[in-house]
Amino acid sequence: MDGAGALSSVLNAVKSAAELRKLGAILPLLCGLLGCGSSLVSMDREEAFGRSVEAHVDGDHDMAAAAALMYLESATEDDPRYDRAQMTLAGSLKALGLNYGASLYYLDIAQSRRNVDLLNRALESLAALSITDLVDEELVLRAFVASEDLSGLPRELANFVHFVKGRDSLRRNELAWAERSFAGIEPDSPYYPRAQLVTAAHAISQSDLEEAEEVLSPLAETEAPLVPKDVRSEARLALARIALDRQRVRDAIAHYEEVQSVAPERPGVVLEMAWAHYYRGNFRRSLGLLIALDAPVFEALIAPERYLLEAYNLRKLCQLDLARVAVNRLRSRHGEALQELESGIPAIESEVLRRSAKERPSLRRETRLVEQVRSELDRAREIAARAGDAGDALLQTYEAALDRLAQRHESNLNREVRQLATELASASDGLRLLLHELSVQLLRGRARPDGPAPRGGVSEIPTGEVAYSFTGEFWTDEMDDLEVTIEDRCLQ
Repeated sequence: MDGAGALSSVLNAVKSAAELRKLGAILPLLCGLLGCGSSLVSMDREEAFGRSVEAHVDGDHDMAAAAALMYLESATEDDPRYDRAQMTLAGSLKALGLNYGASLYYLDIAQSRRNVDLLNRALESLAALSITDLVDEELVLRAFVASEDLSGLPRELANFVHFVKGRDSLRRNELAWAERSFAGIEPDSPYYPRAQLVTAAHAISQSDLEEAEEVLSPLAETEAPLVPKDVRSEARLALARIALDRQRVRDAIAHYEEVQSVAPERPGVVLEMAWAHYYRGNFRRSLGLLIALDAPVFEALIAPERYLLEAYNLRKLCQLDLARVAVNRLRSRHGEALQELESGIPAIESEVLRRSAKERPSLRRETRLVEQVRSELDRAREIAARAGDAGDALLQTYEAALDRLAQRHESNLNREVRQLATELASASDGLRLLLHELSVQLLRGRARPDGPAPRGGVSEIPTGEVAYSFTGEFWTDEMDDLEVTIEDRCLQ
């Protein structure tokens, strides 16, 4: 008996409204088991279009996407409803969490300009997705928005386009074009401070730190209501790095303390703060921040210099035995990678380094995008199955996108692996040299190393043994005063 016949037999057996209500609760499961949805593949093009619109309005996005795919399989681009079907498909995919696939259909609508009424809606959707990093920036923003002549747009869409074009021009060092594009952004638009942030970043890349500070300072002010929170944090972080580069350590620390809230997503910021406190002579505070980096929330940080800095801090306090322990922690943490490098295995063939490099800040977004598309492909297979042969188009779209992203990611990953290998080898060499310096310092009777003396004293040294029991993690929400209580053993 086929699925439809089995379902008919069950319905015929229903004798009362009460039984019908009971059946209603299990009907979706029953249909899934018997294949009721397979009747969708028998729809003609007209039925498929109507069913897609109806299901989308009703919130049945699985059905809407499958029906839209069936319609698009037999329709041509000359059909006046072609773009509407694509819009329905894109909206349903977005509602189902298939954001990358949705962005590609929005992109086709915008690129083709077959339906002027839908062009703006498609661009609005791409703008919203781009802010959340859910689109292929190279394909959508640089190859289309930054390159096409898009005019006559509504106010906020025009601001978005001006921003993307200006940012792309700056990346190519076309300053006049960038300035012209940014000048088209209205001052009350959220893209206006983003354009200023990009301008400051370019000035920093050109070593024009004074110009960068002039642009960044207003963005970092709490009283600037038109500046989005993420832009303010980035501006403060950039000011901290500029101040540290210019040896204004106190200013750098003040800026870093303003952006501590981004630390869980940006563990490198905690390491930068630790370096700033080290340069200031706040060795105990620097050690406290390094301990914070041992929290599981920061496990994605791959920074061999972290162990070098720990040893530096301990050396400044003449805690020589602990400094030696810190030196050995590098090999304990990255011993497998170091062993592979020392054995002659090419860096790009090291699985350990490849795993670590994927979590580096410069590659993390791209890594997440590849993982997202791979995950969405699994979900897309379920939708495609409901649409029969028509679903092949969705799968081909995803598979082609995944191949393209994976190839680009592999190229960038190889570059990042080589950089990480260099940093790891450099840190290893630095720690070997530090081991020698520690031995010399011990022979000299714990004389204080050159540089600033420790700031602040130790109000109380705990005595006895203190044990803390953790259940797999510990929090770092008290980084404002996290400090290692350790005595200064240097002989003055």
